[in-house]
Amino acid sequence: MVDLNSTWHIYVPLYSGAGYLSGDVTFQWKNSSDVDGTLNWSMPPRSADPIYPDGFSTQVTMQGCLFTPTKSFATDWLNKTLNFPNNYSDLLSLTKGANQLGTILSFNNQSSWVSLNPNHGTLSGTFFSAYLDPVTGKVTNTPIQGVILQRPGIGGGYFFTGSGYQEFDIY
Repeated sequence: MVDLNSTWHIYVPLYSGAGYLSGDVTFQWKNSSDVDGTLNWSMPPRSADPIYPDGFSTQVTMQGCLFTPTKSFATDWLNKTLNFPNNYSDLLSLTKGANQLGTILSFNNQSSWVSLNPNHGTLSGTFFSAYLDPVTGKVTNTPIQGVILQRPGIGGGYFFTGSGYQEFDIY
C-alpha cells in the first residue's frame, strides 16, 4: 500500500522465505522517473546453489517510468549505444535488422542481437562474449535482459557471467 507521502514500503520474501527484497520506493513525477528508491536484496547461503553458494546481501537502485507504446518505439532506439563493463565488450551501437516479435536490432557483429518489445518497453537478446555456464558446463553466448525508460531516453539491464550478474546501460 502507498502511504500519504507517496511511498511504497516493499517486502518480498524470496528463496522459499529465507531471503528477501525490501525497501521504500517513492512515487514522484519528475523528468527522469515516476518512481525510485533503494532496495535491499538478500539471499542466504545455499551450498547447492552453483552460482552463489555463500549467498549475498546488496542494495540495488530502483527507477521506473510510465511506458506508452508508440509506433516509432524501435526506431527511436536506433543509434543508441549499449555500454557493457570494460572487460566484456566495447561500446556497441544498435542498428536495425530483421523484424520479428518486436524489432530485432543487431550489434557490430552477427552473433549479437537484441529484441525490443514495443508493447512493454523490455528488451532481451545475446551478445558474443562466450563464457562457461556453471550449471551446464558448456560455453555459450551471453544472454541479456533489460528495460527502456522511455521518458529520459535511457535503458539498462543485466547479463550473467561465470562470476555473477553484471549490468549494462543504454544511452
